[in-house]
Amino acid sequence: MTVIQPIASSRISSSAARDRITAQIQAEQRELFRLQNQLSTGRRIFLPSDDASSAQRALVLQRTIERKEQSLTNLQGTKSSLASAEVTLANITDSLNSIRADALGVIGEPSDADERDTVVELINQTLNSLIQIGNSTFVGSHLFSGGESSIAPYVVNGRYVEYLGGEVNPQTFVDLGFLYDTATSGDSVLGGLSEAIRGEVDLNPQLMPNTRLAQINGGAGISPNASIEIVFEPTLPTEPSTSSVIDLSTATTLADVARLIENGAPEGTTLYARVSGQGLSISASDGGIIIREVVGGNSAADLGLPVDTVALPTQVGSDLNPVLLKTDSLSDLVGVKSRGRLELPGLNNDITIAANANGTNYNNLTIDIVDGATVGSEFATYDLGTNTLTVTIDAGESTGAQIAAAINAEGTFSAATDYRDAESAITEGGGTVPLGTYAGVTDNAGVDGELDLTSGLQVVNGDETYVIDTSTAETVEDLLNLLNNPEYGLLATTNASGTGIDVRSRRSGVDFAIGENGGTTATELGIRTYTGDSLLSNFNRGVGVILEGSTNDLTIETIDGGVSTTYDIDLSSVFTVDDLINAIETQTGGIIDGSLVTVGNGVALTGTHGVSAGTPSIGTTTLGGDTLTFTALTNDPGLDLDFTIDIIDSGGLGAPVTTIVGNTITVDLLGGPSTSDAIASSIDSVLTTFSVVSDGTSSVSAPVPPQAFSTTGGSFPSAAGTDTITISGSAAKQLGFVPDGQQSATTTTGSITSTDRHTYEVDSVFNTLIRLRDALENDDIFAAGPEVDRIVEDITRANFGRAEIGSRLQNLDAIEARLEDETIDLREALSLEIDADLTEVITDLTAQQFSLQASLQTAGQFLQLSLFDYI
Repeated sequence: MTVIQPIASSRISSSAARDRITAQIQAEQRELFRLQNQLSTGRRIFLPSDDASSAQRALVLQRTIERKEQSLTNLQGTKSSLASAEVTLANITDSLNSIRADALGVIGEPSDADERDTVVELINQTLNSLIQIGNSTFVGSHLFSGGESSIAPYVVNGRYVEYLGGEVNPQTFVDLGFLYDTATSGDSVLGGLSEAIRGEVDLNPQLMPNTRLAQINGGAGISPNASIEIVFEPTLPTEPSTSSVIDLSTATTLADVARLIENGAPEGTTLYARVSGQGLSISASDGGIIIREVVGGNSAADLGLPVDTVALPTQVGSDLNPVLLKTDSLSDLVGVKSRGRLELPGLNNDITIAANANGTNYNNLTIDIVDGATVGSEFATYDLGTNTLTVTIDAGESTGAQIAAAINAEGTFSAATDYRDAESAITEGGGTVPLGTYAGVTDNAGVDGELDLTSGLQVVNGDETYVIDTSTAETVEDLLNLLNNPEYGLLATTNASGTGIDVRSRRSGVDFAIGENGGTTATELGIRTYTGDSLLSNFNRGVGVILEGSTNDLTIETIDGGVSTTYDIDLSSVFTVDDLINAIETQTGGIIDGSLVTVGNGVALTGTHGVSAGTPSIGTTTLGGDTLTFTALTNDPGLDLDFTIDIIDSGGLGAPVTTIVGNTITVDLLGGPSTSDAIASSIDSVLTTFSVVSDGTSSVSAPVPPQAFSTTGGSFPSAAGTDTITISGSAAKQLGFVPDGQQSATTTTGSITSTDRHTYEVDSVFNTLIRLRDALENDDIFAAGPEVDRIVEDITRANFGRAEIGSRLQNLDAIEARLEDETIDLREALSLEIDADLTEVITDLTAQQFSLQASLQTAGQFLQLSLFDYI
């Protein structure tokens, strides 16, 4: 661009003229240099200052193009990986169809051992081929390991195949903000993990003051920018109601919510908010409160607080259902701890307190503060019988912090200084503690229950039975780590809804079950595989318990004292294990008692014939028209006795007095008359082996002639069970009471136990082929048949897996085309912002050259002038 300098209207010096000409030439040279750079580079701007707005837009476009190009690179890598996986899976269907045809050839018609051995060898070869397919790699990553691409997913371990891969597919960005599966897990195309044992128990963790709001309501948390309104209605009707809106948007934990509510109390009251049980509670002084939603809000409901109820001194919220986290303590999963606050006269001395164990025993705690210690040596003792915590202090000297320390040292409760009555953070807990007895310090929200971690679990996975010691586990993650020990072949996780634990087996070709180890650990965790709710239709690997319609599907014969009794159990209305137990108990008239076994899994049937709890000796006598009943306190035939009762009156004043010599009972009325119930009470206090009561209060005067009576009917408890129990029938075999190859099972111990027929297994092609191979090796045609049918399911799964991969590849082709088009458009937009218009640049460059030439000519003519030019 040519810059035209203005013509000076006044006389100027030669020096000024030369400077003006030099500046003109330099400016034109700079512009010429800029145009030459634009022509040589094709760029319009080189620095942000050249065109700030265009430069800013260009930077955004350049970043977007770079990210798009990286996404395109990721996409192309994903396409290559998926294409490789599709090619790898291509031959699976043919291999499985071939095995199915060969297997049908030996089970569909008579075959000899050589023919079966040939099919077994083909199965072994196919298994090896499938394992190689499952362990295929692409650029160093395993194609079918899911998120565990660095390890081979399938490992042969003896006669079973173990899947070590993950069930979540790895992902990468194939576009801005668009994650896409780069591979597929072996579990989805070949199988590898069993159906999850999904925790049937909601392991609802206890609420704590430090429970995060994001955990409550099953992980949904509360509404953003939360706020609630609290209306206070004073006890005195002459005082006005007040209200306040409390902003909870800054709260992250329930403790934060409590403190904000307390700090935002309406005028005229003091609020006390705390975690109580599984929810929040809010109490007001000198009146009642009503909790309301702020218009358009839902925060009070999110916090479980009652909305728009009548005014109450304390509003108690509902269960906030916190989601289960790996960091949750196992001791907090069953039962609830009681909590409270010790409010003392004065300032800076209140404490908060919580039981260290679950249970109702610690509800409504009484704290008795007594004198008797020196300052700094305070101590506490706890009496469970009276639920009283006695704290011995130095009267007038001991502080709130010191009694909290004494309570913590005792160990039954945890205590801390309370900020609510503190004048400042420095003075908190520094106030002295007065003597006194304080009742109802803790709430009544404590709930009994404690997770049984002492007994542990019994896990059967194939030929191995593992006893897992859970006694050292403290958190959910500790428990998961124990279950995920590679030795056990399990995959344990918290479930997607955050309510419990899921456990899966990694081993194909074997049975999998979780049972008890003498306690209730598996049941309480909700992961026992054999429960009262287990469906009989799921027994025997999904075949179920098939009734033949005959009366001997399940027959129980008992022999007691040489007497034989046979019971044909009707199973027509039996669907679950509990139904089975109830049917047996009912139809045998209680002669057989059923229950789940305490170690492992199965049902134990125990004969109760001859079992007796024993009976007490009982006798009666008449006194004053009423009946006195003597009942032995223990079931013992030795208490069948002959008694004599004699009523006398030796004079005096007082209640009846009883003496016993041998079996003669003498009652002295001491100036009577008395009553029959008073006499019975006197005898009861002395005759310690019997309970004595009267059915009336008739007046009795002495003398009463001696009366003889007897107590009879006493017997010892009897534990003698049925001599012999025999169980038979087709259903007995399928329920696991009768071993394979036998027709019946007999016990002489009074109890017979079934094996576990409600096991889990991995649904995989490896499981099918291993089961089929084992069935053919054992010449078990009936077991081989279902496996041949399952091959069809395995083929379907593999085809669906391949089809899904093909679908992904098609989607990636479409995404790739779109990315390429978008990249072209983005580069065009970037070009408009930073690239030069060469036609315009060349035109400007030519004009600038002429301008510079003119400036140089003018300068040459001007600088040659001298004084002689003016003479």
